[in-house]
Amino acid sequence: VVHWGGRMVTALLLMGGLVVVQQTLQKLLELTNSGYFQRARERRYRQQLQRTMNQHVILCGYGRIGRAIALECARAGADVVVNCRRSVGRANAVAEEIRSLGRHASVIQADVSVAEDRQQLLEACQAIGVVTGLVNNAGADLLTTELRSAPFVDRLSALLQTDVMGTIELSRSFGQYFKSAGGGCILTVGWDQSDRGMEGDSGELF
Repeated sequence: VVHWGGRMVTALLLMGGLVVVQQTLQKLLELTNSGYFQRARERRYRQQLQRTMNQHVILCGYGRIGRAIALECARAGADVVVNCRRSVGRANAVAEEIRSLGRHASVIQADVSVAEDRQQLLEACQAIGVVTGLVNNAGADLLTTELRSAPFVDRLSALLQTDVMGTIELSRSFGQYFKSAGGGCILTVGWDQSDRGMEGDSGELF
């Protein structure tokens, strides 16, 4: 009787264990399908960015997207250096908004498509204080500036010099600085229609 009772207990324990495993797997599957783990990873990533961007963040390329990024960085606790090529008035305006949030803000005017300007930008940022983040948001505006009616080859050249060379060279320069300074974060903003494309020469260029 004891022998069969022991077998019965063992069988029940095994069955109970299988039920627990099945329920656990089912719960994990439900969490995965609901996006729970994706949201958790995004929360951890944002928290990591907030810990990293606790000093000066350099925003290259000011516009509507740049303004949103600058303010979000400030709300996360970062002081922000806004770099612009020509929109100095609007850059100063967002700098005031950042200061109203209790953070420090500076404005630098530099063209990231020009090597000398990129070097001056790096040196100016280093003079301001400790830099812990770089946001590559600069891009050649082929839709609303004089480049809209420029020859294809001129628009392609502007795109390559700003979006490609400017981004790569800035990332390399700041990357070396971050390495010597003990760490930092580089974020690069992409084209929001890169997965779909767009009709016309501008779409082909991007």
